[in-house]
Amino acid sequence: MLFLSINALMYIYAFVIAVKKTHGLNVYTFLVGWFMAIAVIGVISFADGTYQDTFQDFNIEVIDLFYFILAFFVYLYLFRPIKKLATTKIDNSRIPHSRAFKYFLFLHYTLLFVLICYLIPLLGRTISNGIQETYIEKMSGPRDYPKYIFLSKRYFTGAYYFLYVCTGYLLTLKPYTKIALFAFFELFAFQTLLNLIEVSRGGVLFAITDFIFVYLIFRKDINKKTRKILTRSLSISLIVIIFATAAITLSRFGADGARVAFKEVERYFGESFPNYGYRVMGEAKAHLYGERFAPFIYEYIYGKEVYKAEGMFDYQNYYEQKTNIPILNFKTLVGDFYTEFGLLWGIFWLIIIGHFFSFAIKGRKCHLYSVIILFYYYQFCFIGANDNIKTLSDPQMLCMNAFWVVLMYYLESVVRFNDVKLQMKN
Repeated sequence: MLFLSINALMYIYAFVIAVKKTHGLNVYTFLVGWFMAIAVIGVISFADGTYQDTFQDFNIEVIDLFYFILAFFVYLYLFRPIKKLATTKIDNSRIPHSRAFKYFLFLHYTLLFVLICYLIPLLGRTISNGIQETYIEKMSGPRDYPKYIFLSKRYFTGAYYFLYVCTGYLLTLKPYTKIALFAFFELFAFQTLLNLIEVSRGGVLFAITDFIFVYLIFRKDINKKTRKILTRSLSISLIVIIFATAAITLSRFGADGARVAFKEVERYFGESFPNYGYRVMGEAKAHLYGERFAPFIYEYIYGKEVYKAEGMFDYQNYYEQKTNIPILNFKTLVGDFYTEFGLLWGIFWLIIIGHFFSFAIKGRKCHLYSVIILFYYYQFCFIGANDNIKTLSDPQMLCMNAFWVVLMYYLESVVRFNDVKLQMKN
């Protein structure tokens, strides 16, 4: 309990310093504030016995303050690229202004709207089947979608970062404010619907944090009227998310009532750091060395076939028996990398990742393709307060994400080249 309290105080201190140094609310202070909240809820859940009531298979003597201090400084290092993004101005001079580019975006907005119309009946089916039954079905095996919906969902999931960042930029242009507002909420609705269909409380929460990320990046360049609309809509969305999360939780504990549901939410957001200290660090009997994070690389290097789990229950049983770590429980990003690579290699790879993404911004201005890269990285860090889901287990999706970054880089390079040609002519 003492070490969890010290851990929370470290993040509270980091948040206060972040607000002072970066002058208020931005993507960096929001990220640090999220880690602070998770650390504080962890203390509360342990103090009132919620954590102990849920997890009884831990040894209270094994916790070590060193691991909390280590994780704290690793996270501060990982946050450096986001801090730089928060304090760097976006370079609008290289953003494409051609009609073809805008028609390209409007076409995607139209197709996404059609996909959302197809997703709504699937949400209705989830509700009619029962949220608890859908959750068990998801844990037992992958959800079946009609092929045309599956392919469309994959495509727009790959284009998600590109479209969101471009839409955020369009919000700063007065002639396109209305269509950009529609597209902004369309992208939020798309991500929210997918997670509601999959009965994912965390996914619904992360949909709103994506909304906040893009809004905070472009907030200074958005007019007051549009900011008011976005702020009010965000407030309404938060209320919807609270009710959606409560509905999913109540469906799993309906017979026990709202009190147990509230405790479950407290446990859900508060388990990360207690799990990290009591049930993960120093407890692994074996490490996976990429088997779970990057199965295709693991198979290539070690020549071993990766275990193909039939569902999340099978996945959980296999990896928990292999590592002695609660695979599906939140354990923070450092805890997850420890599970995968061990302490030294886990910290090494996290430092490499943080160092790599620090090169996304060079100079005093940030290009749009850099924002797309750091949007992905921001998700990696934000989810890291709970766990890591940004694995390399889906090479197709990684290639799609890379394609959209390269496309934006190319478009911005073309604009710069044309500007140079025009200056030379003059």
